[in-house]
Amino acid sequence: MIINKFIAIYYLFLFFSFSIGMLGAVVGLRALGRWRSADMPEKRYQLENLLYLCTSAIFLGVALRVVMIPIWFLMLESLIPLIPGAMCLAGVHLNVPVYSWLASTLKVILPLVYFTWIIISRVDRKLVEQPFLNFRHYLLVPLILLILAETFLDLKYLFSLKVSNVTCCTALFDYNTGNVSEIFTENHWYFVIICGIFLLLQAIIIMVTKRKKAGQVSIAILAGGIFVTLILALHTKLSPLILDAPFHH
Repeated sequence: MIINKFIAIYYLFLFFSFSIGMLGAVVGLRALGRWRSADMPEKRYQLENLLYLCTSAIFLGVALRVVMIPIWFLMLESLIPLIPGAMCLAGVHLNVPVYSWLASTLKVILPLVYFTWIIISRVDRKLVEQPFLNFRHYLLVPLILLILAETFLDLKYLFSLKVSNVTCCTALFDYNTGNVSEIFTENHWYFVIICGIFLLLQAIIIMVTKRKKAGQVSIAILAGGIFVTLILALHTKLSPLILDAPFHH
């Protein structure tokens, strides 16, 4: 196991976010069950106050999870000089493959779930009828499971880190072995130009389209094309240009 100041900071955030979030979620779900079966208005009022307190704790735990995302990647970057052969985040991930890639993927996906729950909860609490009360409480179950999965992957990766030789992105891209097409490994502007064309077409359609349904379909298709070509543009030209390393990806 490797330890440095970034890993220590991440452990602290992980402990506090997990403890606060899980405590609020577990107590809140139990209070919700008791609230449904409570007959007395006074009892329901007390449980409602407890639910609001638990929701605030979950908000705090989720907010800490969002703050942890940049800390995670800063921590990975700090490991580059500590792992022989690693020259970028690819090498750091390859020190503990599968777990590292899954953990980083969740850092990108889970904020969508977090913010969805936060937005629904905020809106629902401002409405007298609270029409999304059941939905936002049921959404806590997959949210808890995702937090458990993310915590497990983070700890599995951090506990498994070791000083060992790894390959890096250069093994796949700098020295092309024929396994990857050259169009995905060469330093060129093709995907940057295609992405720019897609963006221009999408802007034109948004401004001039009169057929609402056809326009929405076209915009959605172009959005998919922009997403793919932007990633390829970053990989082939933009990141090597920003890093001032022609063969780096």
